Amino acid sequence: MTYLAFGATVRQLGPGVLTIGSAPEAGWRVLGHGLEPRHAIVSQETGWGGRALIERGSPSAVIVVNGAEVSGGRATLEFDDVVRLGTAEFTYRRTGLGAAKGGPYLKDRRRNRVYLVTEHTTIGRDPSSTIVMKDVDVSRTHAEIVKEGDAFIVRPHGVSVVSVNGVRVSRQATLREGDDISIADSTFRFTTDIGPSTAVSVEPRRDVAAGNIPRGASAQTMFMGAIEARDFQDRTLRKKITRGLAVTLTIVAVAFSLFWLAFSARRSSAALRHRHAAAATAAAATR
Repeated sequence: MTYLAFGATVRQLGPGVLTIGSAPEAGWRVLGHGLEPRHAIVSQETGWGGRALIERGSPSAVIVVNGAEVSGGRATLEFDDVVRLGTAEFTYRRTGLGAAKGGPYLKDRRRNRVYLVTEHTTIGRDPSSTIVMKDVDVSRTHAEIVKEGDAFIVRPHGVSVVSVNGVRVSRQATLREGDDISIADSTFRFTTDIGPSTAVSVEPRRDVAAGNIPRGASAQTMFMGAIEARDFQDRTLRKKITRGLAVTLTIVAVAFSLFWLAFSARRSSAALRHRHAAAATAAAATR
């Protein structure tokens, strides 16, 4: 296995290709560093041997390897080569060692992402959150984890739903090794043991955390690969279908009720007319 490192984040290469850019569909999304939406494509060289191939993802993208701009749109990477995309510098490495150290961490069990827990970690849809979640059921500031003494406390914000080991947290809960924190469709494992070659996402830049979000920038390095993006789209589609079916069934029920009321009224009116006609006929016969 080979790895590409950017700051405290390390990403494993292969199988397949890794796209790097600022667009949501990029395999590794890097914001705030001047990258094109689809800036570069990285893959292991055929036959391998420890090298990787990097090429432009768009005609205007600039790739610099070891201080020299790549000509021809593609280049071969050797171990310890430094790649600059925009203002972001990546290092091509043989191992994944050297990611953020310390801890504890939150490990997204479904997406296999790991986040470093600091003295104040926020979770939500807001771009300034330490952990940015795009789920529609997550509020802008959904929850926070704070360090109090030697303990870490999780607190939901407002009426946000947060569960620890399947039990909803009403005000706050003290986290222990191995606890599972559930937020919307995601479950995070609170742990100090993540393995030596795990990619770790660290807290956002301070200017973003302070609310000074540069145009076109976001809080942290985020990556959503093809499988993760497809999973997110599938969940969103399922929710839209469920809501659509609920609305359709409601409309059908209302329409059926109106039809039945109209039909019943017509039957009642017809029965009344029939009784009147029968009465008139009987009266005429007795004359």
